[in-house]
Amino acid sequence: METKPYPTEHSARVRDPGDFEKDSFRRKNISKGVDIIIGHLKGEDTMTTQAYRFDAKEFTANEAKAWLKDHDIEYISFEAATGKSTGSFQIKSNYEFKDADEKTGIVTGYASIFNNLDSDNEIVMPGAFGKTLIERGPESTKPRIKHLWQHDSWQPIGIPKVLKEKEKGLYFESMFGKDSFSQDKLQQHIDKIITELSIGYNVVRSEDIRNEETGERESRKLTELKLWEYSSVTWGANSLTEVISAKGENADILANLNKRLEALNRGLKNGKYTDETCEAFEAEIEKIQAIIKSLNINPAPERSTQEVVAPTTKQILETILLTFKN
Repeated sequence: METKPYPTEHSARVRDPGDFEKDSFRRKNISKGVDIIIGHLKGEDTMTTQAYRFDAKEFTANEAKAWLKDHDIEYISFEAATGKSTGSFQIKSNYEFKDADEKTGIVTGYASIFNNLDSDNEIVMPGAFGKTLIERGPESTKPRIKHLWQHDSWQPIGIPKVLKEKEKGLYFESMFGKDSFSQDKLQQHIDKIITELSIGYNVVRSEDIRNEETGERESRKLTELKLWEYSSVTWGANSLTEVISAKGENADILANLNKRLEALNRGLKNGKYTDETCEAFEAEIEKIQAIIKSLNINPAPERSTQEVVAPTTKQILETILLTFKN
């Protein structure tokens, strides 16, 4: 029987699966990045190893073979990871908002930027969207990609009229819907209350970038993606990290949060939003104010010099995520 290559792991077969009882296979982790597939040989009750699997994030193909040799394991076939995967749906924020036109209802920008190392240590490469745009883009026979609100498939707010790769990244022009909800979101873009974008996708093909000396994975190039949607979001995944960490300076964090507060307050005053949206603005204002309050510098209780203790970046991250979650 032929071996089957896997997208994210190397496989070393030590016994033919045809030698085993059907439905007897189990998977067991034996060390970091190494699992074994075990099962019952026909006519036997004890478990026997059928194959070894190596996480491609932890092992190159050569490292996996070296591991097998070091452990005196003989194998009948070896298949390296393909690097191709249609794995779970993922979200990534790496964007540039350009413009929102009230008269035309068109919002423009870049849903993804090429050749940029993001907070996931991943780089979206030019050409990554080529195939998905041919198959699912606005110029395809079956256009499927939508502009959503907060990655909610039940809340589409726009249709991509233009969606194409440019030198900088994935450029879009979205026509917002005429319904009150979509028009409300268009106004938030115009007022720059919403300025962030995020894509929802599956990784089809990727390539690890490894340290030449240690062989450890340092980052990953995303060379082919299946794009499902791009969304206007309150906080993009990357930008939230940037707001929180802000190079470790609380003053920078505070400036970002105050900028958001100012935009929300302007939105409340201009009278162009529904009562429901205004209530949402007020709720978010209260949450941000609570975050800002948590960033206040507190005097140390047991020191007369009133030495101050600032919260760590990790504490700030946990506070912001918990506050918005609640």
